[in-house]
Amino acid sequence: MPKPGWPAFRWYSSDLGIAGGFTRSHRLDVARQADLVLVAGASLNAFQTRYGTLFPADARIIRLDNEPDGGQNAGSEYVRADILPFIEGLLERLPAAGSPTWRDAVPEVSGTDFRSSSPVEDPVEFGPDGRLNPRAVVAALDRILPAERSVVMDGGHFIGWAPMYLSVPDPHAMVLVGTAFQSIGLGFGSAAGVSAARPERTTVLVSGDGGGLMGLSDFETFLRATRRGVVVVLNDSAYGAELHQYAAKGLHDQAMLIDEVDFAAVGRALGADRIKARTLADLGLLEDWLATHDDGVFVLDVAISQKVIAEFMAESLAAKG
Repeated sequence: MPKPGWPAFRWYSSDLGIAGGFTRSHRLDVARQADLVLVAGASLNAFQTRYGTLFPADARIIRLDNEPDGGQNAGSEYVRADILPFIEGLLERLPAAGSPTWRDAVPEVSGTDFRSSSPVEDPVEFGPDGRLNPRAVVAALDRILPAERSVVMDGGHFIGWAPMYLSVPDPHAMVLVGTAFQSIGLGFGSAAGVSAARPERTTVLVSGDGGGLMGLSDFETFLRATRRGVVVVLNDSAYGAELHQYAAKGLHDQAMLIDEVDFAAVGRALGADRIKARTLADLGLLEDWLATHDDGVFVLDVAISQKVIAEFMAESLAAKG
C-alpha cells in the first residue's frame, strides 16, 4: 500500500539510472522515498544497498530470481521465477496507469538531464592536490567517446567513476571484471576478449595504474586484438583503494604509493597513439583522433587526484567505522 499522501499509482516506475553503490548522489533522495522495491535478477549485498541505506527501512523489498535463494538478502521477500513470464503476469494484474502517478509526485525523475553525465557532485576540474578531478574527466569522456562502445573495467578505487558517468548502449557493454573477480590486473586481458567478441564497437578499457601495471603483459595482446579502442588509465600514483581504506586508518602508506608511470609512453612504444593528460583541454587530442575514424588504439593516461574519494568508498569506510 502507498504511504499516506502518495498517489495510488505510485508503483509506476521511473528510471533512476544505475542503482546501488554507484547511485548518483542527487538521486538518492528519490530512491529513499520508495515504499515497494522489486529487485529482478540481482542480489542485495551490502554494496548494492549502500550498506543498507539505499531504501527506507520500512520499504517492502521483493527479490525475483530463477536461482535458489542464497539466504544472504535479509529483510527481503523472495520469489523464484523466470523474470519475463513473471513481469508479463504482473502487468496483466495491474490496473492501467491513471492519474496522478509517481512521475507526477516526483517530476524530477523525468527531467531531460536525469541521465546526464554532468558531475553535479563535484564538477570542478582539479582536486585539492592540483591533479585532475576524475569525476570531471569521466564526465567529459562520456561526451567524447563513441556512443557505440564496450566499456571494460579493471578493479580498484577508480571503479566508482565509469559506472556513474559513462553511458553504454546495452547492459552487456559494461563489463566490470575487477568487481566480478574481486581482483585487479585483469583489465587488458578481458578487454582483448571483448574486442574479439564485439569488433564492430570501440572497446574502452578503464584501468588504474596499479591494475594496469599488473596486466602489462596483456597490453600488447589488447593492441593486437582490438580494431579500434581507447585505454583510459586513471592514474593517481597509488593503489587507491588501499590508500583510502588503510592509510586513512593510520597504516603507513609506503607500500600503497607508486612512482608515476607514463602509460602514454608505454603505449607509444607498443605502437599506439597517446597523451599524458593533466588538464581537461588535453582530452582534445583524443577527440581529434576519434574524429579521424582510423583503426587503432589510443592511450589516455590521466593524472588524477588522490584527494577525491568515490562515494562507494567513503560510505564503506563509514559503515565499517
